[in-house]
Amino acid sequence: MGIFFPVSVLLTLPFAHAHAFPLETRRDRELQDILALTREASKQTFLTERSSQLNQLRRDYFERLARPDWAAAMRLTGQAGSAATDKTFAGLTAHLNTLFQFSENWQVQSSWLLSQEFKRFAPLQYRAASELPRLESAWLTYGKMRSVSLSAGLPAESSLLIESNTRSLFSGISVAIHPLEQKLTPDALQSAFELEHGWSSLQDEPRNGAERIEIQRTRPRLKLNWKLPGLEISIASGLEWYTDQQGKLRQLTGNRPDATEESKSSSESKWRLFSLQSQMRWQSPESAATLRFERVSNTLGANSTPAWSGALGGDIQILQNEGVLTGHYGATYYRSPAGALPAFRLPLEVNPGTQGVLMTVGASYFFSYNPSSTYALGLVRNLKRPLSQENWTTCSKGRQNTPDTCRVDWMTLAWSLKLPTNL
Repeated sequence: MGIFFPVSVLLTLPFAHAHAFPLETRRDRELQDILALTREASKQTFLTERSSQLNQLRRDYFERLARPDWAAAMRLTGQAGSAATDKTFAGLTAHLNTLFQFSENWQVQSSWLLSQEFKRFAPLQYRAASELPRLESAWLTYGKMRSVSLSAGLPAESSLLIESNTRSLFSGISVAIHPLEQKLTPDALQSAFELEHGWSSLQDEPRNGAERIEIQRTRPRLKLNWKLPGLEISIASGLEWYTDQQGKLRQLTGNRPDATEESKSSSESKWRLFSLQSQMRWQSPESAATLRFERVSNTLGANSTPAWSGALGGDIQILQNEGVLTGHYGATYYRSPAGALPAFRLPLEVNPGTQGVLMTVGASYFFSYNPSSTYALGLVRNLKRPLSQENWTTCSKGRQNTPDTCRVDWMTLAWSLKLPTNL
């Protein structure tokens, strides 16, 4: 049972992207086990016995921390579907996430992406600048197993409204405070505060003189997590504001397929986003269900209408003789007014100035003798409509009459592998 749920989280709907799930090494698990034993040893009645056990656990902890470790996850996803019944698309994406932990407190995490289109351009893939793999993130961290950690590099990004991997446009540095004492009591409140500052230097279009565009970003975030028997509750909130003197932020494409048209949907030039996310996950040995809500508002924008989303999904596990088959289902309702969010902070399924529902159903399977390798099939339908007809471009290209609604259907086939295979 312990194998199923980490795999199912990695394959959570809507299947279009590899979920931003943190890699975990064998060293991580063993250090967590030692910390949990420390709490039990502290309950010993006799002082001599308690001191002896704590000293032994302390030696075990530092001995394991001194040994390097690594982990990796590969994912290959094929997508094919149709939009507005007369436009078909097909594409292929490959993700590689790696984590190298050095002796003591240093680690490097990175991700690579390879994207290829076969028929037209899949509106669920980022535009590929070349046919070579692209570095998505590279994050150097010191102090993961301490109360304060420092990180620098190109951080991995997760989109708003629907959580999925998105393009990293800002380099940055961050400081995270996550008291180590909390790990001694996993069933108590877990809290973390992170302050990140990033910057980006981009080349403007040639017709504008090809000037450099300098943008900075600051993000303070607070996360709370409660683990109860069979239930986990998470709450996160934060600010995200940009120093954009040239007002170019809304024009950042982020390699989105419809980025040029999306940038025309709003003339907003000031951005300070306030986000609030809450999630409740219920879990049993054979099934799990997740309820999630997110709200994001642009507190400096001319239009204060917030963007929000609500999602309900779950997994149902079916035991087999030679493997485990798991069914997945979910539905997400989203509303993203124009000017509420920069387009590059949205998932590919959502366009500015639209509202809709994303419905998913699928299954994943792994063999008992090889649980690190998982196969998945997903069917997704995205129904959306404009909040205003102005600059409504989705599903209307090449048509004389602009439709009031848009439907995109697609199927995904995915294979993922976790390394080392003994994880």
